[in-house]
Amino acid sequence: MTLRLFLQLITGKAPYSLWNTLRINYKVFPRSVARKLPIKAGHHLDAKGLCRGCIVLPADTPVHKYMLRLGVSPWPMYSNKSMYTWLWFHKGARLVVGDEVDINAGCRIVITANATAKLGNHFFVNQNSLIYCSRSISFGNYCTLGWDCQVYDSDFHICKERETGKTRSPFAPVQIGDNVWVANRSTISKGSVIPSNSIIASNSLVNDDLSLHHPEGGLFAGIPATYKKNELTYVTDKKEEARLRKRFMKTGELIF
Repeated sequence: MTLRLFLQLITGKAPYSLWNTLRINYKVFPRSVARKLPIKAGHHLDAKGLCRGCIVLPADTPVHKYMLRLGVSPWPMYSNKSMYTWLWFHKGARLVVGDEVDINAGCRIVITANATAKLGNHFFVNQNSLIYCSRSISFGNYCTLGWDCQVYDSDFHICKERETGKTRSPFAPVQIGDNVWVANRSTISKGSVIPSNSIIASNSLVNDDLSLHHPEGGLFAGIPATYKKNELTYVTDKKEEARLRKRFMKTGELIF
């Protein structure tokens, strides 16, 4: 730890909270795991129902420092000063995370009783997004959620047919493959399936199994989201993405 970081920590100006980091690690993990500090926690963290085993680390990856970053936003879209990260674990709820997972400040994750939400390796969710898991929500590896997104596997309320009185279950699992980018202000509702190598355009609504007719993935957009084309793919290598961004900003190229 550098002197600068040490001074930031004791003055409360560090980009993360040492107290929250220690508290949440020792709350959810055995001491042998907690001392390695696999979770890095931000300043504004509101957590309910934390218990041993509610956060599960990948079995095939050695535990290392800060493999899950919770409520920390190095490049914020909104001010971090007033944004709280909200976690609510009901009894038996589990959040299964991969390696290098970022849950930015202001996000809300609610997992109801005995439900499981899975976030694969290199998962990133930007500020002010919501994941509400009533039964099962699963993300593959290299997935990104933009800001102000919503993902839920329930209708929350039950409807019935007027004439027959028949009802149907309000729950259906959500499955999202690998290398998927869900752009800002999009909604992924119950029963949705997004195939690997897909992009969901901004302000879209996914409410169906997109893999039925396009298992290879592609660009989907609209309300509800429909297939547009398959020529695009998501650049998941962050170093490559940074290199390309720098190049385009410098040259102003318009070649795609």
